Amino acid sequence: ITALEKERQRFRAEGRVEGRTEGEREGLLKGLRQGISLSMEVKFGKPALPLLEEIQQMRDLALLQELMRLIKEGNELGVIAAKIAGKMPTAGN
Repeated sequence: ITALEKERQRFRAEGRVEGRTEGEREGLLKGLRQGISLSMEVKFGKPALPLLEEIQQMRDLALLQELMRLIKEGNELGVIAAKIAGKMPTAGN
């Protein structure tokens, strides 16, 4: 195997790992968005609907995890909405 072929193999392997990692991240984001949306629909009903579109567009993993935590802790819709609007600090801040 030539040096060029070795380099190509290395790039392909790196690409597969990067692709797999990105796919896993996308899956986690999608799962969190779906879980948050379902939880909010069940817990808050129609008043939560305006926020669901915004949640479905989110790509910030830490924010989605924070929203899930807030819902699990039994926070009111106003607290969740404030977090989505960026008016509430992240846990630990």
